[in-house]
Amino acid sequence: MFGFRKRKNKDIRQDIRRENGGVPAAVTELLGGGYNSNLQIVTVYACVRVIAETLGMLPISLYDTSDKNKVKLADHPLTRCLAISPNSYQTSAEFMEYLATSVCLEGNFYAQIIRNSDGQVCELWPLDPYSVGVYQDSQNSKVYYSFKTKNGKFIKTTERDIFHVKIFT
Repeated sequence: MFGFRKRKNKDIRQDIRRENGGVPAAVTELLGGGYNSNLQIVTVYACVRVIAETLGMLPISLYDTSDKNKVKLADHPLTRCLAISPNSYQTSAEFMEYLATSVCLEGNFYAQIIRNSDGQVCELWPLDPYSVGVYQDSQNSKVYYSFKTKNGKFIKTTERDIFHVKIFT
């Protein structure tokens, strides 16, 4: 009658972001659910920015630690992907800054892993944390991810094809 409908938490969080200048729901929750102090929001963003930009400046190296010796993997395809350009849109620094910001403000970071014909990682594409669902199969305990692409298609995949960074793990 009044146009009300039952909404999912995801819809509510997205509305909070829209109504509050794009500020993530995690920040709202951190500040007690209200925006009674702009200084607190500015402080949170300033802290996250320092963390993200610091992480973005750090050099990235991969190491093989399977033996007792630590061997640097300079020619590994994943080294190029992480250290130079994870995708055609972002530099390594931008990717790492987005990773840190997403983990700090949303609690999770997800990226879709794109592989070449040899099965090696060639690209990492960040995903909106609100568009990703994580599920565990009750029969075999395998973890599955589902997400919506920009063209509206839903994709279900295994943890082999998702790079997931969790907070507090």
